[in-house]
Formats: sequence, C-alpha cells, structure tokens
Amino acid sequence: NSAISAIKTKQSIRFVDWCPTGFKVGINYQPPVAVPGGDVAKVPRAVCMISNTTAIAEAWARL
Repeated sequence: NSAISAIKTKQSIRFVDWCPTGFKVGINYQPPVAVPGGDVAKVPRAVCMISNTTAIAEAWARL
C-alpha cells in the first residue's frame, strides 16, 4: 500500500520488522459515516489499527 510505504519512508514513525504480539494497520477506501452536525468530519477514507497487546495502551496514553 502506497500510503503505508510513504509513512515508513518519512521515518517520523518507527516500525519494527517483526512483532510477536500481532499488529495490523489498513486503509478502508469506503468513507466512514459522518453525522450532520456531529464532531466527525467527512473524509474520503479511514485508517484502522488492530493490536492484541496492552503495550499499545502506553502509546495511546501519550496522545
């Protein structure tokens, strides 16, 4: 996927070659539903990350 490749080449986010706990990221080309008057902006695609480790909680806590 060109979007993931672009993120990896910018080196602003550090990825590991292998992770024993499992980590997936993908881009959904179907636009998410934006409710009129809601807080979510209308966008053409969405990014999803799935992780099966509690270690990711540390990264989200820093956001």
